Amino acid sequence: MAFFKGFSTDGRIDNFTVVEAELIKQDLLNVLKTRQGERLMRGDYGCGVWNYIHEPLDDATKDAVITELRRVVSLDPRLQLIGVTSYSFSYRSGL
Repeated sequence: MAFFKGFSTDGRIDNFTVVEAELIKQDLLNVLKTRQGERLMRGDYGCGVWNYIHEPLDDATKDAVITELRRVVSLDPRLQLIGVTSYSFSYRSGL
């Protein structure tokens, strides 16, 4: 069985070593926080959900976001996607 060990300074003061599930979680968050094409020399790295932030919240947009999230998770062989659930809400201003 493989043992995964990495390095992270995110929110850390002393110990910068991350292992196993913590490392996998940090790696996934790094991909999700990076806009696709933003990383130099790695145009395929990142997540395309940032393209849908100001799009209307309809079924086509939800499907596109879910498809993109499935693609990102499938790139990491350490992850197995069990399911995706989407929630929508409406915001009403009292002004």
